[in-house]
Amino acid sequence: AVPDIMRHFGVASDSILAHKATYFVGCFLFFAPCAAQRSLRELAIGIVLGVVTIFVFVGAMVVAFADTGGSGYSSSRDREKIRYFELHSEFMLLPGIVVGAFCSSNFVPQLYEELKDASPTVFSGSSDASSAVSTITYLIAAAVGYLTFGAAVASAASDGSVLNNYPPTTLWTTMRLLVVLHLLFVAPITLLNTREGLYRLYVRANALSSSRSADASAAVRYAQAAAVVGVHAL
Repeated sequence: AVPDIMRHFGVASDSILAHKATYFVGCFLFFAPCAAQRSLRELAIGIVLGVVTIFVFVGAMVVAFADTGGSGYSSSRDREKIRYFELHSEFMLLPGIVVGAFCSSNFVPQLYEELKDASPTVFSGSSDASSAVSTITYLIAAAVGYLTFGAAVASAASDGSVLNNYPPTTLWTTMRLLVVLHLLFVAPITLLNTREGLYRLYVRANALSSSRSADASAAVRYAQAAAVVGVHAL
């Protein structure tokens, strides 16, 4: 999205400011210190803004489709290929993506520790609520994107994101900027969770190696820590 935003403001396509790698490196250098925060509570404002920005973007998708029915956003040829009751060959990738998103959202020991009156019941309730909201948001974005662009959602021009199918107007450039801001707000959260996960992995690996008995429970805890770090790294 960032290269499209820069091109909207007249940046040449061959400029360093129009390449994704520039922003990947810049974001890492900028957000690495943010991961040094001591708790998720210190990132509360970023969490709220991250939720708001993505909801605004999905809301804009819904309003645009309700207003035009997709007309003007895609060609009639692409829309003629819309199938309401047909499974795509890559449909089975969807469950893996959704499950991965849930794991990243919910397998966070740091979140459990910071919950008020933390208990398995409280944590389960918050996880179930966030999972439901995430699922509904994913489904709305996927359905509206497909109904708006038809076969174009899987074209090379989309580059894996329905956002790339929208025209480079001021409105959709603003929406692209909101998505970029969303990623900027949530990046420190992911880095913090990854850092905490690596620390737990180190502690449990150390305990496992120093334990004479090396009981099964220690091995299980080590495997859990490794799984959490792996999910966040992905």
